[in-house]
Amino acid sequence: MPTVEELETEIARLKEENRQLKEENRQLREENRELREDLASLKTTVSAVVARGVAAKADSSSLNEKKKRPSGRKKGHEGKSRKRPLHIDARIELDQALCPKCGGKLSAHTTDEYSRVVEDIVPAKVVVTEYIVRRRYCKRCGGQVSPAIPNVVDNNERFGLRLILLIVSLKLLGLSYAKIGSLFKLLFNLEITEAAIEHSTMKVAEAFGPLYHDLISDIRKEESLHGDETSWRIKGKNHWLWAFVGKWSVVYEIANSRGRDVPLGILGSDYQGTVISDSWPAWNYVGRKHQRCLLHYLRDIKDTLVYKSPGTEFYPVAKKLRRIFNDAIRIGKSVKCSRKKRLIAKNRFERRMEKLIKSSEKEKNCKRFVKRLRREKEMLFTFLEERGIEWNNNAAERAIRPSVIIRKITYGNQSTNGADVHKVLMSVRETCNMRGLNFYDYALNYLNSASKR
Repeated sequence: MPTVEELETEIARLKEENRQLKEENRQLREENRELREDLASLKTTVSAVVARGVAAKADSSSLNEKKKRPSGRKKGHEGKSRKRPLHIDARIELDQALCPKCGGKLSAHTTDEYSRVVEDIVPAKVVVTEYIVRRRYCKRCGGQVSPAIPNVVDNNERFGLRLILLIVSLKLLGLSYAKIGSLFKLLFNLEITEAAIEHSTMKVAEAFGPLYHDLISDIRKEESLHGDETSWRIKGKNHWLWAFVGKWSVVYEIANSRGRDVPLGILGSDYQGTVISDSWPAWNYVGRKHQRCLLHYLRDIKDTLVYKSPGTEFYPVAKKLRRIFNDAIRIGKSVKCSRKKRLIAKNRFERRMEKLIKSSEKEKNCKRFVKRLRREKEMLFTFLEERGIEWNNNAAERAIRPSVIIRKITYGNQSTNGADVHKVLMSVRETCNMRGLNFYDYALNYLNSASKR
């Protein structure tokens, strides 16, 4: 007769076998569902091919009966259309005496009238201004003095500010120098070489140099900022583009390092704000507090489930971890939750996370997440302490996206000077966008005033 220990061992073996059979059954059901979908798609494709082979034509009634997606917004949503311009430059009345269809005379009195607003642009042209510069000697210092030429970066520049700022704006949209030259030839009939375009861009970046350093000073005063980095290339060699995104300022830096020396160089070791970032450890050396991007965690969980074929032990861990993050995000988004309740919730989530870390399985993906959570457990729920701290790093990713698009088009820069130009101009433009300013108008005013100093 079997002993109690043998029975318990047999029961454990049967339970494990039952669990494996259930998992196999689940996988088979999933494969069966996918096969059914593939079969249905194949049937549809074959039917379409056969129908085309016999030249089957649908009659007009069946075509009219086909449901079309209605235009506009969904039912119950407020409609949206282009706003009517506040200022009308010209008002023209239109009338006619003959019918355009049959040529017959029209009635003497109008039946009704309506207005139609058309927005267009005037033909562009190049305006050439010749300045007669009269120089004089100074009676005090004996030097020769020349008056400043308006609307240029400096007195030796051939092109005006409006022209070179249009070049800079097109460059920041990702257009190459060759395309910019072709566009100027098409719109303005203006011949401008790639070397002249590059020279103008560098002149503007040089004039923005003091403003770039002011932006670095402003970013150091921010109570919180988002940080991220992406690859960049200079002469085909790997570099990194860093983004520092505050509430009112954006600063970019391009360096051949992805280490802590870059954020330390921009923010300094005495920065006292909160740094929101992904799990790259270089950001740990700046800032008094840190907030890890929970969206990166949620994406990593999803990618692991879909692409990395985890063991069955990972599924309950992923479910618990996702539930903790979603509960915390929901409280963080709540406007009715007081700071006291948020702090109580933060302590509760930290206890739940600690319990999850201690009870996790030894499956390889579980071990990977536990190692990361143990390292960053104090950086996961900082956003519950104070309002204004985001639980995601979307702001930095949005700031990096324009440069990523330019990188895909231009493959980076061909010189270190070109990289410096890019980081300065992008910093000024993205800061203008963040502050609700028009980059073109702001740059025009700034460079005009800078040339007079």
